[in-house]
Amino acid sequence: MATEDIELTWRLLEAGHLTGFEPHALVGMQVPQTLRGIWAQRTRWARGQGEVLRTHARTVAHPRRWKLWPIAVEALLSYLWVLAMLTATVWGVVHWITQPGDTKLRWLIAWGVGIAIVAVLQIALAVVIERRLDPSLPYACLLLPIYPLAYWTVNALAAITTQSSGLLRGPRKKRVVWDLPRSEA
Repeated sequence: MATEDIELTWRLLEAGHLTGFEPHALVGMQVPQTLRGIWAQRTRWARGQGEVLRTHARTVAHPRRWKLWPIAVEALLSYLWVLAMLTATVWGVVHWITQPGDTKLRWLIAWGVGIAIVAVLQIALAVVIERRLDPSLPYACLLLPIYPLAYWTVNALAAITTQSSGLLRGPRKKRVVWDLPRSEA
């Protein structure tokens, strides 16, 4: 699978084991430092999510596995959210170009304001939860206008381009390789 950690977690949950968040766990990881690296990481994660959902759908759908339903529903809803966002954006841009004086553009603006409110609420909750671990976190919020413009766009495009194929086709036969170029520091 493209995301072996997600797949392993699903297998553990299906077998009846519990998984949880450990705030004090330390894990080393390679962080992408270029847009190409971020794109490769996000498309791999999106593809892996689709592959996992397809592979485990029949097992999770079984009534005995009802405790896994919220996880599967959340994953599918996030994918549907991306599709809705893309559809609304494309419709809004096309509508704005073809009918610039139409008042339906107000709905697009309302949609954007709604998304901005959701983003601010998500960020505010994250700051409240994480501030004890990182007291400088509120200062990082000054960069927040970049988040929906860049990060959401990359994630949405990655989900559309690769999660769809993972959902429709399942895991590839070819082995997945994940290797970031290392910078000399």
